[in-house]
Amino acid sequence: MRPTTITLIIERYPQPLFSPTHWVDVTAYWEATEKAILAHTTQEPQRCMPTVNGQAGFRARDD
Repeated sequence: MRPTTITLIIERYPQPLFSPTHWVDVTAYWEATEKAILAHTTQEPQRCMPTVNGQAGFRARDD
């Protein structure tokens, strides 16, 4: 079986490629961010908003 690109990347870089040590709370800017995303009307941004909101919620978790 031929390895996938992801498999090759994992084998080459077994440690995380990005491991942040500092976090910045940007929740105060979410409304402006959402407006900016939705301003790109030719790209049908409303279809992406559930994913964007999900990612933002995931990042906001405090584990």
